[in-house]
Amino acid sequence: MMHEVDLYGVLISPLLVCFVAAWVTSQFVTRALERVSFYRFVASRQLFDLATLITLTGFFALVFFGLENRL
Repeated sequence: MMHEVDLYGVLISPLLVCFVAAWVTSQFVTRALERVSFYRFVASRQLFDLATLITLTGFFALVFFGLENRL
């Protein structure tokens, strides 16, 4: 069962927590890909960044909800 995250009395959806973690990670991935000039091989940088963010959100949700179900 999904439980909300309590942040100083404010209940936050666990999916929002996963999204924020994915967004922060996505920023680091974007900077690393810029540094190695990866984006010259990508047709649409914005679409690639969005796909990266969605993939990382799914990964964090899988890890967060998967660990929660085992406890």
